[in-house]
Amino acid sequence: MEFAEVLRSRREELKLGVRELARATEKPWVPQPIKSAIYISRLENKVVEEMRAESISIDKLWALGVALRVSPLVLLSSSRSMPALLDSISTFSMRDCEHVPFSSFLKAHRNRLDLTLLAVEEKSLVVSPWSISTGYLSQLETNVDDLSERLSAEKLWALGRVLDVDPLLMYVLSRGIDSRYLSAISRDRLFS
Repeated sequence: MEFAEVLRSRREELKLGVRELARATEKPWVPQPIKSAIYISRLENKVVEEMRAESISIDKLWALGVALRVSPLVLLSSSRSMPALLDSISTFSMRDCEHVPFSSFLKAHRNRLDLTLLAVEEKSLVVSPWSISTGYLSQLETNVDDLSERLSAEKLWALGRVLDVDPLLMYVLSRGIDSRYLSAISRDRLFS
């Protein structure tokens, strides 16, 4: 289903107007709530000059997912017109972890899998439509300029596929969201 239709049909199913949907994103565990109903309206109406679905950030996908009770990964798949991503969502073996800095988590998990930086880049080219360069990964692991706080949905997906870690788990770590959401059960409840 097309992204605009997913948004509209789920919003109508929940009997929410666009203003109510925007307000429903204002939660403590949503780093970037959607402040404008116009933003949602433009997404639903495919106003591509101003609001391209394929450029919506992971932060906005998370906010919409919370309000619509739909996994942000489902919204990612729909917004990027890549339905094949849906088949991979349930395959991530690591879905829970303890609270640690994102950079430490990445490095420790990569080392646990005995992957070099170059091996991660090479594997990302095979298992994901998006890649992770060795330089970018190195910056993430050393937390250069708080890069993890700006990590895109595509990069989270690629890292998730390479490291076999739920991208939403890494999103929670990268944004410093309430540690309760490091539990898969809590995340699943949040989006259902």
